[in-house]
Amino acid sequence: MDQITSYSPCWIRGSKIEEIVWIGKDVLAWCTGVYIVFFHVVTRQQTLQWCWNDETGDGARCISGHVSSPIFAFSERSLKPRILVLEYPSMTRICECVEGYNNGYLAIAFTPDDYLVSLGSYPNFPMIVWCWRTGEKIAIVNTSIRDEIGQTIRITRTGRTVVDHEVKLPQEAMIRGIDWCPSTPSDPLLAITDVDGHVYLSNYDGTNVLRIVFSQRCGICTNIEIPAVCWFRGGIILKTTFCQMRYFKKEPTTDVWRKLWYIKSINKPYILIAHPSKNWLFYYTVEGYLMQMMFPEGEGTTPTIHTYLYHGGKHRFIDFLHPWCHHLAATDDLKELSILESYSGSEVSKVELDIEGSISALVSHPDDPLIVVVSDHGEMIILGFTDPEQPTILAHFRLQKKPLDLIKFSHSGKFLIAAQKETGNCYCVNLQHDASWEVVARLQAKGRLADVVLYDDEARASLKVLVLHATLLDIKGTTYKYESFCSVGQQLHVYNVSYLIGANIRLVNEIVDVVTLPAVFYELCHAPGDPRLLIGSPYSERQLHTLRLQRFEYATLTDAVVTGHHVRLARVFADRRWIVTCAYDGLVIIRDRTIRQVVAVIPVHHRLDSGNRKAIVSSDGDTVVALGHDGSLIATRIHRETQKSTASPPANEIQNVYSVDYEQYEERKEKILSDYASLEPAICASLTRARINFPASNEKEFETWEEWQQYMQLREETKFYAAEKAAIVKNLEALKVTIRQLLDANETCPEIERLPVSEFDLNRAGRDQRLKMAKDEREDVRMELEHHCASVDRIASWIKATFWDPQVVLGRSIFSFRGDTEVTNYSLTEEDPYFTEHLRWAQFNRDSVRGIIYDTFQPWYNYTDAQLQAELSKPVRVYHEHERRRIDLLLGEKEREIDPEELAELRAVDGMTTHQFVEQSPYYYSQMESYGFAHVTLDEHYLMHDYRKLHTYFNRLFDDMYATKEQEANMIRERNKRIRHIDSELRIMFDQSVPQVPVDPQWHPKEKVESIIQVFQDEVKVKPYVSPSQQEILDRQAVEAERIRQLLLADDFCERALIKMMDGMLEIRWEDTIKIDVRKPACMLEKQPEQYTPDDIAAIRKYEADVETLRQERERYRRILEADYAKINELLQEGIDKFDAKLNEFFQLKLRVDEALNQLKLRSIRGRMRILARIKGVKEEDGMKKKISEKHQYEYTLEEHVQKLNDVYQDMLAQHDALCSREKTIVKKFQYEFAALSKVNVELLERQYKRRPRVSLRNVAASDLLSLAKYLVHHTKPAYFPTECADYSKILENLDVRPSELPQSIDASHWDHLTQLRRQKINVELKIKARQLEIAAVERTIGVFEGKINACKSNVALLRDQLRTVREERILCEQDAEVQLVLKRGQVELELHGERYDAADAVLVPREEIERVNEHIRVAGAHKMNALKRMIDFRHGMLSTEWEHRCLRTRFKQLKEDLHFLKDVTVTRDMHTYLKRKAKGLRDDKTAVHLEREVEATKKSLDKALSKEVNKLEKLRQKITRVKKKNAKLDRTITEMNVARWELEYQRDVIGEMRQREHTDQKMRLFKQRANLVRKLQENYAELLALQTEHELLRLQTYPTLGHFQTLDDKEKI
Repeated sequence: MDQITSYSPCWIRGSKIEEIVWIGKDVLAWCTGVYIVFFHVVTRQQTLQWCWNDETGDGARCISGHVSSPIFAFSERSLKPRILVLEYPSMTRICECVEGYNNGYLAIAFTPDDYLVSLGSYPNFPMIVWCWRTGEKIAIVNTSIRDEIGQTIRITRTGRTVVDHEVKLPQEAMIRGIDWCPSTPSDPLLAITDVDGHVYLSNYDGTNVLRIVFSQRCGICTNIEIPAVCWFRGGIILKTTFCQMRYFKKEPTTDVWRKLWYIKSINKPYILIAHPSKNWLFYYTVEGYLMQMMFPEGEGTTPTIHTYLYHGGKHRFIDFLHPWCHHLAATDDLKELSILESYSGSEVSKVELDIEGSISALVSHPDDPLIVVVSDHGEMIILGFTDPEQPTILAHFRLQKKPLDLIKFSHSGKFLIAAQKETGNCYCVNLQHDASWEVVARLQAKGRLADVVLYDDEARASLKVLVLHATLLDIKGTTYKYESFCSVGQQLHVYNVSYLIGANIRLVNEIVDVVTLPAVFYELCHAPGDPRLLIGSPYSERQLHTLRLQRFEYATLTDAVVTGHHVRLARVFADRRWIVTCAYDGLVIIRDRTIRQVVAVIPVHHRLDSGNRKAIVSSDGDTVVALGHDGSLIATRIHRETQKSTASPPANEIQNVYSVDYEQYEERKEKILSDYASLEPAICASLTRARINFPASNEKEFETWEEWQQYMQLREETKFYAAEKAAIVKNLEALKVTIRQLLDANETCPEIERLPVSEFDLNRAGRDQRLKMAKDEREDVRMELEHHCASVDRIASWIKATFWDPQVVLGRSIFSFRGDTEVTNYSLTEEDPYFTEHLRWAQFNRDSVRGIIYDTFQPWYNYTDAQLQAELSKPVRVYHEHERRRIDLLLGEKEREIDPEELAELRAVDGMTTHQFVEQSPYYYSQMESYGFAHVTLDEHYLMHDYRKLHTYFNRLFDDMYATKEQEANMIRERNKRIRHIDSELRIMFDQSVPQVPVDPQWHPKEKVESIIQVFQDEVKVKPYVSPSQQEILDRQAVEAERIRQLLLADDFCERALIKMMDGMLEIRWEDTIKIDVRKPACMLEKQPEQYTPDDIAAIRKYEADVETLRQERERYRRILEADYAKINELLQEGIDKFDAKLNEFFQLKLRVDEALNQLKLRSIRGRMRILARIKGVKEEDGMKKKISEKHQYEYTLEEHVQKLNDVYQDMLAQHDALCSREKTIVKKFQYEFAALSKVNVELLERQYKRRPRVSLRNVAASDLLSLAKYLVHHTKPAYFPTECADYSKILENLDVRPSELPQSIDASHWDHLTQLRRQKINVELKIKARQLEIAAVERTIGVFEGKINACKSNVALLRDQLRTVREERILCEQDAEVQLVLKRGQVELELHGERYDAADAVLVPREEIERVNEHIRVAGAHKMNALKRMIDFRHGMLSTEWEHRCLRTRFKQLKEDLHFLKDVTVTRDMHTYLKRKAKGLRDDKTAVHLEREVEATKKSLDKALSKEVNKLEKLRQKITRVKKKNAKLDRTITEMNVARWELEYQRDVIGEMRQREHTDQKMRLFKQRANLVRKLQENYAELLALQTEHELLRLQTYPTLGHFQTLDDKEKI
């Protein structure tokens, strides 16, 4: 029977998703190539829609879902695309939006009502508004977008859509994410994030943009990711540029956005998806995870993260696990290997490969469940799969350090080759079951290779390696050198590799044969069934060739078929049964082993996504998995059905919608595991062997197999050639002995028989070659150095011509002799030739203005109101030349002398000190004037002129100072020369030296700037190279110079001529005579003392006298030298000190000149800044005027729209009134329609007439109500029919059935007429309701527009106030201008910090005002002194009076006490007797004796007390003496301790102690802060425990039937 093949998609994984949208209430959807994926978040079921033809759509690029209806739209991924609007899940097509934009769409989005907005691509990027119900194009407008990347459309969930405003962030920041706030329909807020993760809020028109969140970087994360922003639960969720997701919410009391929580994620989210109505928040990561945030009840509680779906990232490699193909291996992370089951694409396991590099190639064994992976660091990993859920790494080989990018199995699967295409380096690996896995040999191909084919010959125990040599051919067949981006070849280089155990050949590089192919191929593979057949697609052709190898010597073309693809460069993949081709057109074509039989042609990927990279087929041929260039994996199921079969395809297949079956793998899991368990014992043992590592972990001598192979080869060659090497060394030694003997014999031969030494050179050719190589190397070095020197000279010439030559005055410095002071002059360049003319023009302009406008209004002056009116009232007068001359004659030439104080005040107001050095220009404008740009330009010329004069003035003084230093330096050299002469004399004559021999002053390079561009011989540290010939010339010149010097010394003509000329008048210097010692007499030399004669004694005495005289002369000469040294040294130091002091004064002058120059600069800068501020103010004012004009225009436009809306509103009201009238008319006509029936029957029919379907149509749109009304009357079903409307129509059809309780008097015609009338009545009711909804919508729209108009008016009023404020600020700025003053330090009462704004709020007080205030202060002080004097006198009087009063009171109190005492005294008899006798004048002895005794007793008592006190006093004096001695001792101790303390204080490190104290304080603060944090953490932890307990109790109350539950920790979830 013939078979008809059909196919359906199974599952999709991977690729980068651009956008995820909500469809309906619980379905997420996204686009991938030619598929739309629907994910039901409740059931976690995936559904795929295949968009692969004109009926279903040519691919899917953009998708959008309606906010309230289960409707979605997508645009095709093609040129001239359509936008298809469909209903979910029935996939009923509602409409097509065609003829929009030919270049495709970047984004589409539904509005809350009946419109769809699309954004087109380049070059105009138009925004188009469609009606999604009818497909009608409403409006189109070109946007200012100029970039395709990252364009999105966000529409408010309620209210109108804003499309006519542009939002710009401050400082032109680039926008990366936007989202509308769903909770502010009247005044929409737009959340924006920029590239740095800062969050901004903008109103609907972008006029008020405010940054609410300042994002900061993470110190750990180094990669910068794209931020995203999303509104959720009244707050904002921000995906930062690093590893965090943060939630911000505004505090209602302070209007400040606070961060409530944040989550760190190990993955990288880049899409945030918030449900429009439910409390759901999902996000999608770069790694392919769809995550959900689970929010607890608390407002600020951190949510948990739950993985909903693992979709996969961008895959690079894919292959089946043979032989059953139940699983496949894929890589989306280049460090890990994922194992997927092939039925639903779910991940079964993941293996971390433990490699240093990234995966660069992957291949599966053709018969066994074995995977081989190589990396870009030269690593090879072999994995075995006896259990797919627990893969095992069987081997890890480090073959080389360079990357490997090609793996091929032999046809039998027993051997493997891993290669690097760029270098042609290949490694043959033995993977036989009964042998150890090892690298057999390394094959080095001749150049770059394109592909490799491997054959194993068991009979010869060798491998045939066929390397496709990489070349590049043009159309005519000319061979070019290969290029890195295109590796194709036409020749197969055949190599033989032996794999016998113990084979010594480890490196293979010999080509056995070359096979020329009939075409150029990119890759080749074995054909199913016959190993000698090769299959490949020729380069740049759409054909598939079959080649047969004949004895590996030549290849013949056996068959050629068309690939069936629409493009060239199709890739070919083959296994034991099938041949698969894929290309950039996205098609996958499957053929059986006959090659010509096409089994299936499947469109898997889209052509605009670059189609497919690889396609594989399962062994039974029912599953195809394709890897796209976009990184997506798509599995397609192939169905085979007989032709007689009449079964209709499933309904979902008719609609091209397919569900992903996750249960199929679980159902077949037992069968799958039994297949893996049924492996042969040899294969199972091979797949479970112990892991092999090369090099082993304990071997550190070799890092790679390549290094080990090179070492082993070197060792084998050393061992093999050891004997031969020894023989060669022995022969070489014998040859050396023979040559030595020949050379000796040659030396003894006569001259005529002697041979040159070069004749004994046995390797003359080699020597000549080495000499030539050395000469070439020297020439290369010479040329390189010459080129370097030429480059340096060119750069130096440019620097000299650019910076040195333009100098008129060279910049140089003067250093003090002690080196502590440096003064630099001003380097000057040539003056602008037009500067003099410009200066004269400026002076003429100033003189003209002064002469012509003498008493005319001048707008740059600051007038008071009275002065302004007076100036404006003056008539304009023009002065003539003769009038001016007459006035000058009348006034005379005598000028008014200016008061010095007034002159000082004028100069202070000028703000410059130029007059202290040069004559200042009299043409400056006053700082108190509000001058314009022209005045600033004129002032600039005056300033530059004075600037130049100051430079010239100082440079003239600098030249004088430089000449002074030169003179002083010459004087110092002369004095130093004299000191060195004195030192020499002292050393020679007295063996002494001066205390210090001075060094001559040296000129600094800055002082001799001419030396900068001149290189002297002594500056070159490297000794110049002198050739032998040059050295010979120099030696001859030196010999000649020495000969001439000797001749000059021998010729004393000059001395003899001088003696003859002076005629004996020459005198020998005194200091030269005293250097000659007195000659001893002959007797002292020849005789003994006892032999002296009187003459000898006289001669000896004379000798002694001469010696004494010579000693005294020499002593006098020494004193003269010492005196001269002291004098010269004093003069030397005095000269140095005077010059240094003079230079220091000159340095102070330089500072004052710099001050004057800086003042000129500041005047210039301040003038320019004033003009700049004025320009900014004018621009700001113009900007506000423009905004006001735009607001007025916008208000006018809004008013026009409101007028149009009012007209529409009136028409709707009229239509609504008409419908209401019609309804009333229908109600009135009801009884007349059944006039023939009785009243009871009419009442029954009226009761049935009033019955309506009990379906709520509250949430149905007006257009749907109109569609329902039309359907009820005309029975025309629209393309989109909501569920409520469908239920309403079904219930109404049930109501149209005649009830059984009606009497027979009401016949069928009456009932049919009733149903028609009821449907007409319902039609009118639905139209009225729809019209009411439309009227309410129009009213809301009018209200919104009126609110915008009011807001626009408020903005205009606010802008006018701001404009008025800006103008007032400008006036204030002009009046309160910044001026520059020169004041004495005592006149400034400010804290100066060297900043410009130190005197921003300063007040300038005139001197007269200060004097007047001082006079008032002095008067007030005199008054104060008088008042104080009077107060003091009054105080003294008061105190005297108080003292007298106190004395009298004390006396009074004493007398009062005496009186009281006298009143209380009792008079005894003795007292009475004594008083009587006393009164009579009688004497009483008894009384006197008694008194005397009492006095004596009292005296003794007092004497005794006095003696006691005297003793105490003496003891106290002794104690005082001891204490004084002790105090003196303590004083000495204190003095010593103070001395020691001050020494320690002098030695102490104050800064170190301060730092230590600060460090200690900081530690204490940190301890305190840590304690506070720990305390706060404990409190928070206790509160958290309490909240968790409460939460668990609440959950138990809510879900009492749950047995247990688990709360995931944040660390566990992350």
